[in-house]
Amino acid sequence: EVELAAADVGGPRTPVNGGPGTAGVAAAPMLIRRPSMRSVPEGPDVPEVTPLPKAVAPLPAKVEPLPPAVTPLPRRQVLCAFLLQIAEGVNVTMLFPFLPFYMEHLGYHGRSTSVAAGIVASMLCAGQILSAVPWGAFSDRYGRRPAMLIGTGGSALALLVFGSGTTIFQVALGRFLGGLLNGNVGVMKVWISEFCDETNSAKGIAILPTAWGIGVVIGPTIGGLLAQPAAQYPDIAFFQAPIWKALPFLLPCLTAAVIIFIFWLLGFVIAEETLPSPDPLPLPNCLRSRRPGSGAKYVRVGTDANLDADQVQDDEEQNGDCSDDAAGGESPDSPEGGPTSCFSIDLSPLRDTAVRGGIACYFFAGLIYIILDEVTPFLLREDLAHGGGGFSQARIGILIGIGGVSLFFGPYFVPKLERCFGRRRCTELGYMVLGPLVLAFPIITGLLAACGAPPVVGSAAAVALLGSKNVVGSTIFSMAFLLINESVQNNSQHLGVVNGVSQLVVAMARAFGPLLAGGLWALGLSISAVPCALTFVVLALLCLGAIVSVRRMPPELGALPASKGGFMPLPKDDYEDADVSDEEEAVV
Repeated sequence: EVELAAADVGGPRTPVNGGPGTAGVAAAPMLIRRPSMRSVPEGPDVPEVTPLPKAVAPLPAKVEPLPPAVTPLPRRQVLCAFLLQIAEGVNVTMLFPFLPFYMEHLGYHGRSTSVAAGIVASMLCAGQILSAVPWGAFSDRYGRRPAMLIGTGGSALALLVFGSGTTIFQVALGRFLGGLLNGNVGVMKVWISEFCDETNSAKGIAILPTAWGIGVVIGPTIGGLLAQPAAQYPDIAFFQAPIWKALPFLLPCLTAAVIIFIFWLLGFVIAEETLPSPDPLPLPNCLRSRRPGSGAKYVRVGTDANLDADQVQDDEEQNGDCSDDAAGGESPDSPEGGPTSCFSIDLSPLRDTAVRGGIACYFFAGLIYIILDEVTPFLLREDLAHGGGGFSQARIGILIGIGGVSLFFGPYFVPKLERCFGRRRCTELGYMVLGPLVLAFPIITGLLAACGAPPVVGSAAAVALLGSKNVVGSTIFSMAFLLINESVQNNSQHLGVVNGVSQLVVAMARAFGPLLAGGLWALGLSISAVPCALTFVVLALLCLGAIVSVRRMPPELGALPASKGGFMPLPKDDYEDADVSDEEEAVV
């Protein structure tokens, strides 16, 4: 470039193509420079200068795509999802501290107490098993917003039924209604995936484990402090009211219901519909959609979910009879000419191996973590002679709470991992780390017990193990949510049903997991040389099964993100009208 510049101002000239002196110049026309338009002196001493070719620079061997800019998350919708997920955590875990005392209050004692408590606790999962798929299909047709608002309101109502129970039937009915009327666990993931795109979906999904962790802390705290207030606070006149003595477990349920109702009001005000053109409900307009057609506001970028106008029109023509009927139009098949309903559940996406692979990944995560959460307090409580921690009930609660602080870091590190490794690889690495981690629980507690370590060392080790478990779990669950949505190309017509099926499968795992955990723990105490180790060995084997399941997923599922060229390239239509040459377009 320097020699060409010198040639333009009349200095010594060096041949560009051909002749002596071409070495180092013709081989590196890296920067394009137009020949000078000024006249070139002629004469026998001036060598001939060959003009530059019109072609642009040679194409590089590989063009690395630039990562797209990360789209900012809609703050109001993220806040709404965060609060509603906290409400879910409160609803599920609020009864844990006082459930055995509740069963004793109803007249169950001894072994019958644990049996009755197990039946009541399983009723929530039983309700979710029956309603998860219908709620997903409901949200696919009528919208995400009404499904979430009905589910949150149903949770508050179910808590009041549960807290005012005087028989085990009423108490079990309250928990069953809490699962039957609420499909938010599956619908929430769909809603977040629709107001996010491929650049920020990992960050949006990562708020769910964090919010759940907050709810898990708030719920048991309310239950433990406010249950049986007349007995706990005999010096406070308010708690000596007859209602608290007749219904000693109503106050924590009422408090939790009020908190959930406040979150419901905030969701009612700020939640927006993300499903394009949902069918109307026979409800006031405010419960159907915050604004008409608001679902068109959120458009996913870089996925197959962006249907062109012709495809949308074809889908409307195929489903037009259903939409018209649901909107209140007259159907020729209706004997009275009134509106008809064609609500149905389309399970055809389940035939796809990608969908089944994403659901299997979520199933293993739910099963492993429900067993791990169930047996960890047993390990920390077990006597030192059996390799346990030997901690008191109060210290175990404090250690679990401190370990839960690690969930707050999920929204920061999960998106970075997803952009660096991709969803599939993140999931596989998560299970690879989780396997040795669960084995470390009995090994470390056993070594500390054998060495006679002071309690502060055992507490620090327990917090480290619990925090690591939460970090790995936040990554695995977030990636599982993303893989499930990606398996149907984030198609709004199937997201609700597929997430409903996944929630059904996980609800079954969470209903069966505690039974398996109790059986393994009892078996380990009777036959194992290290009584606390058998359950954790089984968990490590389940992690191996999860790794095999991830590797059996279709290779296109969980492709690398923007940092590795995993996103779709810029469509040609976006630059084909520009005034560029064919070679420059090829470079682009």
